Amino acid sequence: MKHLLLAAFLVVSLQGKASHLLGGYVRATPVAGQALTYTLTTTLYAYKSPATTELASVLFCFGDGTMRLVPKKSQTAITTDGTIVASIFETTYTYPGAGTYTASVSIANRSEQLTIPSTEASLLTLTTTFVIGTTLTNQTPIAATPTAGFRLSVNQRAVLPLRATDPESDSIRYTLARPVTSATNNACRITALNQYAFPNDVTKQGTFTLNSQTGELVWTAPVRQGTYSVAILISEYRNGINISQTLEEIPLLVVDQVGTPTAIPPYEPATSTGIITAVSPPVDTSIQLSAFPNPVEENLQVVVLTNTPAVVTVQLLDANGRQLHQLGTRAPVRRHEQVIGMGSLSAGTYLIRADIAGRILTEKVVKK
Repeated sequence: MKHLLLAAFLVVSLQGKASHLLGGYVRATPVAGQALTYTLTTTLYAYKSPATTELASVLFCFGDGTMRLVPKKSQTAITTDGTIVASIFETTYTYPGAGTYTASVSIANRSEQLTIPSTEASLLTLTTTFVIGTTLTNQTPIAATPTAGFRLSVNQRAVLPLRATDPESDSIRYTLARPVTSATNNACRITALNQYAFPNDVTKQGTFTLNSQTGELVWTAPVRQGTYSVAILISEYRNGINISQTLEEIPLLVVDQVGTPTAIPPYEPATSTGIITAVSPPVDTSIQLSAFPNPVEENLQVVVLTNTPAVVTVQLLDANGRQLHQLGTRAPVRRHEQVIGMGSLSAGTYLIRADIAGRILTEKVVKK
């Protein structure tokens, strides 16, 4: 209850302040030598204003039911004219165990935008979903800020390089997404921003595309001046497994500038991935996890198969993510079997998690 009251207080207290928020993103970085401890950093893009300067803290949701008010670390200009700033909020948090977590922040209030009707009623919500494994460590990507700022010219083709930086050289895929928001009485409950329209949907003219490999955003061409919001989903892969998804939101400020007008191509609706709720790994047929019988009464048989020899760790977690059992191999193997006694456990749903050389597979198990 106190968490809900804290969230409601934060949202209500900020609604009267025009903080002119434009976007941003959340990043997770592991703390060296502490397997479950991460530094979480939120970068907020905003118009420079007294309200932005006075925004002293934001509410972090860590993805395990825990929340914390985090003070501002710094604020710097990111455009040459100094009108847009980046505010940094940073904290360190130790997670209860291996798992997939969605860290987020939700703040009132957005600047007025053409892509989001009733902008002030929609909280700006930024998320990053990442995997914590028993042997896997990962820094989520550093999102790009357009080198020329966020300003585009009306009736001119716009190209923005949005390639993220990944310190560990993992593969990255980019997709257009719809922004998300959260409930005013529970800032950690993320929902789709259904009324959002892609920038070229506002006037039903031209094309709006994002290169999935390079992150290059092309708008041919904006025909109406104003501020538009764009959400970019940055998906990170290692060995073919999706290990993080970061939702970055950026503003596009379309203004009248000198230049050669571009012929507007026929209208093509932009496509998105929809709301982001969790990391969804693609199927990897080179590794398999099976747990049986399911439902189980006494002994659960767990089998892990992999084409390439790998060190395997198997965990049993309860519905709250608490580790009840862990056993693995010391040497790389292609097949690993173990029996987990569950006779003394209460009825309910449990999770088998297998870490195969940093690749994570999970299987839900029902205890009768």
